[in-house]
Amino acid sequence: MVLLVGGQPVAAAALLSHPEVQAAAEMFLQQPADIPLGDKIIYACQGEEATCAADEAAWLSSSDATTCINAIVVAAPDLASSADTAGAPGAAKDSCTSAAGSGLARVMHHDEGTGVDATLAGLSCSTARLWLAGGYDDAGGMGRAVTTRLLRCLERRAARLHVELACLGALNTAPDGSPCTTALAVDLHSLRARPAAPHPPERRGPLLLARMAQWAYAAARSSSSGGGPDGGEQAEDGERRPLRRAYDAAARQMELELWQGRPAPDVLWYVGRMLQLPDDQLLQRWSTSPAHEPPHFVADMRAACNWLLQQIGPEQLVTHRFAWTPGSWLPAAEGKSAAAAGQDAQPAHSAQLEEVQQAAGQAAAASPGRLCRCLL
Repeated sequence: MVLLVGGQPVAAAALLSHPEVQAAAEMFLQQPADIPLGDKIIYACQGEEATCAADEAAWLSSSDATTCINAIVVAAPDLASSADTAGAPGAAKDSCTSAAGSGLARVMHHDEGTGVDATLAGLSCSTARLWLAGGYDDAGGMGRAVTTRLLRCLERRAARLHVELACLGALNTAPDGSPCTTALAVDLHSLRARPAAPHPPERRGPLLLARMAQWAYAAARSSSSGGGPDGGEQAEDGERRPLRRAYDAAARQMELELWQGRPAPDVLWYVGRMLQLPDDQLLQRWSTSPAHEPPHFVADMRAACNWLLQQIGPEQLVTHRFAWTPGSWLPAAEGKSAAAAGQDAQPAHSAQLEEVQQAAGQAAAASPGRLCRCLL
C-alpha cells in the first residue's frame, strides 16, 4: 500500500471517502482560479507530460480535464512530508535528483486512452507528493473509469505517494452535475495548488495547434500497426498510447517532438466532416462531456483541424525547442522549428473542404474501419 494520507496508508478504493482528502478538495476549490501574469507556466496538453527540475521557478499546469485527470508529482529529497519522517530520525534522503542536483517534478494530462504505467517512470524516488484534479462523475462513467485505472496503478507502485489532493469524482462534481473545476496548477516554490488554468488560453504554451492535432498522426500509426500509437504495447496498458514528452528538464526548455506534414486521406476526410458540423454537433462528436467544456474548446478543435488541412509534404517528426524569457516562450537558438510547425492556422474555406473530401473520400470508403477509436 503506497498511497498515503497524513502519513498513513489508504487503499485506492477508499481514498475519496477519507475525511482529510475531502477537506483538502474543499479547500482547493476555494483557492484563486488564476496564475499570476508573467509567471512561468510549464503546461501539459491532453496526452502530454512535462518533467522538470523541482527547483524551477514555475507553475506546473494542465487544464480542460472534465473526465480526464490532471496529475502533478513532485519527487525531491527535501520535500518528504513531516509524517513521512516522524519517528524516524536520521532517515536517509531519497535519491530522486535531476542532472542539476534537484529533485524532479512532473505534470500530466491523462485521458481514457493514455497509458498510466509510466506515470512515475524516471523519477527515481521512493517518496513523492501527488496532486490530482478532474475526473468528475459524468453520467457515462468515463471520469470514474479513468480515476479508477490511475489510482489502482499508483497503488501498485513501489514509491510512497503522499496524496496532497485528490479532487476527483464526487469531490469534483457540483450539485447540478457539472465539474467543479477542470484545472490544476501547482507553484513549485510554495507547493500550493490552485484550480487555475492559464488565462488567456494562449498562455498554455507554444505550438498549441500542432500539439492538439497530434491525434491525427497517432490514429494512422495505431491503425496500421495494430498496437499503440507507436506500434508498441505496455505490460499493463495494452494498446493505450504513452504520454508525449513536452519538456527537457536538464536544459530547462520546452522540447516538443511533433508530427507534421499531410495526414492520411481518411483522417483528412474525417477532419473535413468535423469542420462542417455546427458547434453543438461538433461537441457531441468530439467531447466526453459536451455540456461542460470550456468556452475555447470548440475554437481549439476547429483551429487544430484547420492546421491539419493546411499541412503539406510527407509526414515527419520534428523537434522544436523553446526557452523561457520574461513573460513568454521563444524559439531556442534558431527560430526555424516554430515557423515550420506553424502556430496559427487560417480557417479552411468551403472549396478547400470540398477538395479534401473528394480526394480523401475514396480512401475512407475503401477502409472505413481504419480510423482509431479515439476519433469516434
